[in-house]
Formats: sequence, structure tokens, C-alpha cells
Amino acid sequence: MTKILIVDDEPLAREILGEFLTDRGFEVILAIDGNDGLRKYQEHKPQAALIDLQMPGMSGDVLTKTILKENKEFPIIILTGHIPDYSVQELMEAGTRALLEKPINLKELHLQIQKIIQPTA
Repeated sequence: MTKILIVDDEPLAREILGEFLTDRGFEVILAIDGNDGLRKYQEHKPQAALIDLQMPGMSGDVLTKTILKENKEFPIIILTGHIPDYSVQELMEAGTRALLEKPINLKELHLQIQKIIQPTA
């Protein structure tokens, strides 16, 4: 089963995204912030990640850059309520696959995930 890491400091966002992806055949790993996300990325070796950009502690952009420095091909979709212009170009150049604004359109999220990874049985 394909594992997707969800890193978001908002419990409701984690719950909604987790249920949505579980219902579509993915194994979901939830992380409450960037530090937790990095630990779970290293521990569980997911095939993709959804990362909130603005979080306390280690921010999503720092987490994204850290993961992509280790694995340039790792598929990451950034989720955010506010997209700062300076980060967009930098994150896309680093290897981020997509940026989606909150509230997340689940159909669009599903399309983006299908573009980067297919669930395995």
C-alpha cells in the first residue's frame, strides 16, 4: 500500500485529509508539525507527502527543503492558507510538485496525487 505523509498543525485538516486518502486506498501517516514530520518521514519512508507551509517550530518550507535535499525526486505537495511569493519560486525550484491553497479542494488534491503517485495494492 502506498504511504502518504500528511504534515499539518491543524487537527481538523489532518483528519479530513487522512480520511479522504485512506478511503482512496492510501496508507496515511499523520504528523503534527515539521519536526514530527521529519521524524516520521525518516521512520516510515512514505512515497509522497502533503506538507502545510506555515507551522510552529520547523516550518513546512524548511521541512520540504530538508527532505528534498536528501531525496530530490520525493513527491511533495505543499498545502497553505497563504502562499508567500518568495517561497513559491524557491520551493518549486527545490522540487515541490504542486502548491494547493486552503481550504483544500479535495478533487484537485486527488488529481495532483494521481499525477505524482498511484496507490499500490
